[in-house]
Amino acid sequence: MKKIKTTLIILLSLVVVIWVIAKAFQLYLFSDDVKNVASLTQELNAKKVMIVFAHPDDESYTTELLVNAETENIKTALLTFTPGDAGTQMPQVCQQQFLGDIRKAEVYKSGFQLGIDYQKVFDYGDGTLEKQNLQELQDKIVRELIQFQPDLVVTFWPESGMTMHPDHRTIGKATQLAFNQYLARQTKISPQLAYTIMPPKVLSLLGNEAMIKLQASANFSIKADPWVKTRLWEINASQQQFVKNYTGMPAWMLYRLLNREYYFVEGTK
Repeated sequence: MKKIKTTLIILLSLVVVIWVIAKAFQLYLFSDDVKNVASLTQELNAKKVMIVFAHPDDESYTTELLVNAETENIKTALLTFTPGDAGTQMPQVCQQQFLGDIRKAEVYKSGFQLGIDYQKVFDYGDGTLEKQNLQELQDKIVRELIQFQPDLVVTFWPESGMTMHPDHRTIGKATQLAFNQYLARQTKISPQLAYTIMPPKVLSLLGNEAMIKLQASANFSIKADPWVKTRLWEINASQQQFVKNYTGMPAWMLYRLLNREYYFVEGTK
């Protein structure tokens, strides 16, 4: 009985130590001057949100924003410009020639899980966006913006693209140009443009110091539910190990430590 009691005390002590270390790590990561808000959509008084990304699973960067929008009965849209057909399977779930079909289905399923009202996946080849006509991409986004009429648009910061992926950077630039064209046509609403941002201290830990200088400084953050993000990677089964391969941590652990989303919103402080 004494041995069991001693073992339980040791285990409890380990749990406490791990919890303290995790909290200290979070305090370090989030010791910045970025304004933390309960909901970015509420903070910006948004009524309709359109997110423009390059690949299936990119929506993982904005899960909390989308969950909040659904709770607030805000209409949301997600444009995905490639089906992710050239991606590396992690793990392999199909023959490579069918990966685009699989990932397209995955992004529609994750969109349903996140409560997205309108989704569209374009058929540009994965990894080819920087070779496409930028005006053509811009025109497609403008048409979608005019049709959906969002007052908040979210995309990648063009110079960094969250991960320096050329597709991310290209679609960020095309969206930025399209937004400016859309904004110039507005007379009744004042839409805002937001970019997903990787926290600088996370980039430092990942050894991506150079990327810090390429991205804007975030001016808002929101606390993100780690379960939702982990669930999203279960849905995106062909990319389930991406987080672990990229960061060295399994998704469930990373999102419990890094439980915030960062955004730079143009024209706000």
